[in-house]
Amino acid sequence: MLRRFLGAAVLGLVFCAGAALAEEYKGKITKVDDANNKITVTTDGKDHEFPVASDCKFPKTKMGKGGEEKEWTLKFMAKMLEGRAKDGINATVTTTKKDGKETVTEIKSERPKGGKGKDKDKDKDDK
Repeated sequence: MLRRFLGAAVLGLVFCAGAALAEEYKGKITKVDDANNKITVTTDGKDHEFPVASDCKFPKTKMGKGGEEKEWTLKFMAKMLEGRAKDGINATVTTTKKDGKETVTEIKSERPKGGKGKDKDKDKDDK
């Protein structure tokens, strides 16, 4: 009984320590270097460049008319920045210290509210 309790306590401490090492940056991804697996995140006017972990969790989005959900890639994000998202991709980037460096482990897309067909009812009220 005591072993189980101690084992659970140690496991809990390990999970808490891992969570404490994680850092979140909410801002815009302004540069993507898919060749070197790096991104630049701009928060409060400051640029932060981070390497991206090989097992990084990316957002998923529906592609094409069929609506098949696919996970983003660095290459896809680089194309986004060249196209519609020239001002940056709104995102929350989670980093974890690996070998003394902050490394991106998760990217969450922060889409602006409204999106396609936003506030259709608002136009009706204004008329």
